[in-house]
Amino acid sequence: MIAEEEEELKIKKELSKKISKYVNAFEENFRGIGKLDFLIEKAKLAIKYNATKPIIIDDLKVNLINQINPYVLDILKEKGKSFTPITIEMFKGTTVITGANMGGKSISLKTTTLNLLLGHLGFLCLRNMQLSQY
Repeated sequence: MIAEEEEELKIKKELSKKISKYVNAFEENFRGIGKLDFLIEKAKLAIKYNATKPIIIDDLKVNLINQINPYVLDILKEKGKSFTPITIEMFKGTTVITGANMGGKSISLKTTTLNLLLGHLGFLCLRNMQLSQY
């Protein structure tokens, strides 16, 4: 048993020594595979939610048209319910959102924040969106 383990260790050392020459190539390939995997998942997300490319505009405003929140949408779908898309236009300055309790204010803010963040991170947006370039 000990001789077997010693032989195994010897072979592992020899193989490690031989492949150590290719460490940089392995790392480069792993990074490339990671980027490709990320892009494929971004594409799957875009297809699943029918996402679109945001339009970058010069005005200091954000215009969200029929935006969805995928997390809430999926939960509601499981329960046989539907998500009402959100349309909102915000200009530079303060925006006040008012309404009744359970009227959708929090979900509207979460949906807006999520879609703005996705757009700024280079993801396709979950419907139509115009973003200020500032």
